[in-house]
Amino acid sequence: MKTVILYSEKMRGYGFAPEPKYRGRKCDDFIRLFEEEIGENDFKVIEPREASTNYLALVHDIPFIYGVRLRAELGPEECVKRGLPVVEDTPLRQGIYEAARLVVGASIQATELVWEGKFNYAVGLGGGLQHATRNSEGGFCVFNDIAIDIRDLEHNYGANRILNLSVDLHANNGTAEILQEDPKSLKISIHRDPTDFYPHWGFVNQIGAKEGEGYTVNVPLPYRTSDLAYEHVLDEIFVPLAEEFKPEIIIVNGGPDAHFADEYQQLALTFDGYRMIGKKVREVANKVCNDKVVYLPGSGYNAIVFPYATLSFLCGLTGIDKKFEEPILLPKWLREIYDLKEELYLQPPEWLRKDNRFEEVKDVVKEVKRNLKGCWKCFQ
Repeated sequence: MKTVILYSEKMRGYGFAPEPKYRGRKCDDFIRLFEEEIGENDFKVIEPREASTNYLALVHDIPFIYGVRLRAELGPEECVKRGLPVVEDTPLRQGIYEAARLVVGASIQATELVWEGKFNYAVGLGGGLQHATRNSEGGFCVFNDIAIDIRDLEHNYGANRILNLSVDLHANNGTAEILQEDPKSLKISIHRDPTDFYPHWGFVNQIGAKEGEGYTVNVPLPYRTSDLAYEHVLDEIFVPLAEEFKPEIIIVNGGPDAHFADEYQQLALTFDGYRMIGKKVREVANKVCNDKVVYLPGSGYNAIVFPYATLSFLCGLTGIDKKFEEPILLPKWLREIYDLKEELYLQPPEWLRKDNRFEEVKDVVKEVKRNLKGCWKCFQ
């Protein structure tokens, strides 16, 4: 078995919008598309276990962990009455505490299975909760599974070099804050320019602190950046850093919220773009860490896009010769779930070109290198 997918139907309980399909349902849709298009062959799907409090405490303080459980049981309205904190974009409700522990557990299990050599690649569906900080939820993230994975490898397995690549639309503020002084983990975040965009963090001059200076790398992209510019970033930033750092494992997080049809519509990746990213990660992992890669695709706010873009990345990562191109004819079951009348749903807009913002992104890359040239030989 080369690839394992950690998945449970109970993960659909991890959601914040009025309609569960906004978050949890999309993981079910991915599994169904995966089964139809790929099948299990070289894959194995495993039911994950919930993360224990000991694992959560690798990153989060105990009062915060139990506070999440209490506030979830009470619900937002009762918390307001009692003067307990309520984060507007991440309102805790009954069931979210248990669902969050399951998502984090899937991420931990995926990471440990790869580290132990039982699988080359692992997917922790629903993971990548990069906005949670040590003592606060935020950005739809309750606990930070990425930071927990990294601390688990460092403390329990003796890992010395872990590379986290975030390809999320938003910068990885929580992960970077928790691990800002950690030189054992290299955090590379490729995201929408945060000047006027959540989380308003992730600028090129934010490079970590103390011993961790240079181990936080931010690449802020302009509006509607597309495939070729993104590939340029990977070739000029991710690849040379990975080759110099020589990680023992690569953890990739970020679902398809950078796709052109995502609800936020800020960046402009295509299915080909996600496949390209997966392929780049595979090529680098083959060189530097014996193909040890964990993929945590939790984000993405167009439920129709999610399964196709996520599977496109996974095909690129695992070398499966399968492509999904826009426009795409949606299967009947997916149209029925979301009550879609039109057969063709995903169609590229007129403005989309695969070289969108390429020249501007080249300038961003130069600035990133200038800020880090004192930390990395590859940028000198």
